Amino acid sequence: GLTGPAGPSGAAGAAGPQGPAGADGATGPAGATGATGPAGPQGPTGATGATGPAGPAGAQGTAGADGAPGAAGPVGPAGADGAPGATGAAGPQGPAGVAGPQGPAGPAGTTNAADLTGILAIANGGTGSATQNFVDLTADQSIAGNKTFTGTVTLASPALTGTPTAPTANPGTSTTQVATTAFVAAAVSPGIASDARLKKDITPIRSGVSTIMKLNPVSYLKKPNLAATDYNIKENGFIAQELMQVLPDVVFEARDTEKIFKVNYISIIPVLTKALQEQQQQIQQQQQQIDELKKLVKELLNKKQ
Repeated sequence: GLTGPAGPSGAAGAAGPQGPAGADGATGPAGATGATGPAGPQGPTGATGATGPAGPAGAQGTAGADGAPGAAGPVGPAGADGAPGATGAAGPQGPAGVAGPQGPAGPAGTTNAADLTGILAIANGGTGSATQNFVDLTADQSIAGNKTFTGTVTLASPALTGTPTAPTANPGTSTTQVATTAFVAAAVSPGIASDARLKKDITPIRSGVSTIMKLNPVSYLKKPNLAATDYNIKENGFIAQELMQVLPDVVFEARDTEKIFKVNYISIIPVLTKALQEQQQQIQQQQQQIDELKKLVKELLNKKQ
């Protein structure tokens, strides 16, 4: 007969037991290297190792060039004044100054009681000779012997002959006294008297540079006197009134009617000498400081090497 329809599927049966494992298959090829992972944290620092032995000292390098000199240090205080040096040789005699103006004429002298316009009797200074018992003032006549006139006799420009004498004035005298040849020779002789036997109260000059810095040297034109109008003398020097405020001992007033102030330039030389000595001491002190600084710089450069 005909086949009937299929019946419904039955319920699933229970799972069978695990079969034995199959043999391992062949190893597949290695896969590509993966990306590097992030760095791990820093590990703790290890203990410091022992110091190795010191190596041999290297050869001394060449000294470097000297550095630029440092700024000069402040000037130290001036040292105590040294003992006065020996007196130097006198300088040459300076040129003669310009002649001063003619002084005013003196008052007319008085006349003795005797009449001097006629004949002078023996009692009043006559010759006392056998042939001439009078001095005739109206004619040429030689008078022998020493005569003393107790009054005043005015002589108009007498022409003296022979070798007339007169007392020699003391050095430095500035009066109307007659200047003898001995006085003139002493006044114009080279050099100035500077013998220690002529001096006392000798003290060293205390200040040189500070005094010189107060002076005002100038160049100028000068006239010979106050009455003159032509300034025809070219000079270098100082103004006496200014110099008097700094070195009063080198300025003096002339003994004439104009009362001109004059300057003793030779007396300024010792002050200039003192100033040069002070400057030399400062230069030596500065040079010593420079040498010490150069030595210090060189030592520092050697230590760096």
